[in-house]
Amino acid sequence: MVIGIIIIGVGLAWVITGGPGNTAAGTMPQTTVTTIMTTPVPVTTPSAVLTVPPVTTIATIAPPATAATPAVTVATANDYANHFLDVAYAGTNRLERLDYSSSRPRVVIVALSAGSDDIALLEKTAADFNGVSSTMKISENIKESGTGDLFIKFLPEDGLSAISLMEAPESGPFTESLTRRELRQDNAVGAKIIRGTVYINANLKDDARKHVLVRSLMYEMGLTGESAIFPDSVFYAGDNTNYQLTTADKKVIGTLYQDGLYNGMTLDEVRKVVYIP
Repeated sequence: MVIGIIIIGVGLAWVITGGPGNTAAGTMPQTTVTTIMTTPVPVTTPSAVLTVPPVTTIATIAPPATAATPAVTVATANDYANHFLDVAYAGTNRLERLDYSSSRPRVVIVALSAGSDDIALLEKTAADFNGVSSTMKISENIKESGTGDLFIKFLPEDGLSAISLMEAPESGPFTESLTRRELRQDNAVGAKIIRGTVYINANLKDDARKHVLVRSLMYEMGLTGESAIFPDSVFYAGDNTNYQLTTADKKVIGTLYQDGLYNGMTLDEVRKVVYIP
């Protein structure tokens, strides 16, 4: 009985102490609980970036510069009338023009030692003259040799100086008033004009040569004067290399070579045929 009680007591002690090796609760190893502290990482919200759009510069395109347009001066009837008087009348104080009989209606030009450009210019000038003259025509077939009515000879400047204006023939289809004239160009003798013959300075070049050639031909046709009215005229009195007959020049030719006019007419006589204000 006593032995049974002892066995029960031992069993209870086993249960209470947890079995052998567990001598005391204080000797039991303690389990260390490691607490992992997670430090919260602050969430960085990207700051809103203010994107400024590029400034668009609108270029202001200036209109293209234009040259100032010169004022156009409209010629009046008085301008044309005075141009006619200066060119066709004032040079001799008598009206002079080349008068051919009906049997010789065209003036034949012979150009000696002329270049191809000289011939072409003479042909064009003859055509322009014929387009406005109602009584006299110039042959547009310019000859380079043979016989003719008007001779145009190109000479070196040294040779031109030997030509005397006093050697003009005493008679011929060209009137006395259309002889003995010296034209100057660029401070040199440009041409010497005698009855029926024109001597041109062959040393002249380009527009100066063309101007002297046309001016000399028109002189023999009766346009002996100069005018200060139209700067683009072949007959302009100032510095001049013009060689194209202008509208004003053609009006002079048309008036001079209309029916009813004749050589030697005074201004009063001309006014009876041509209206001159």
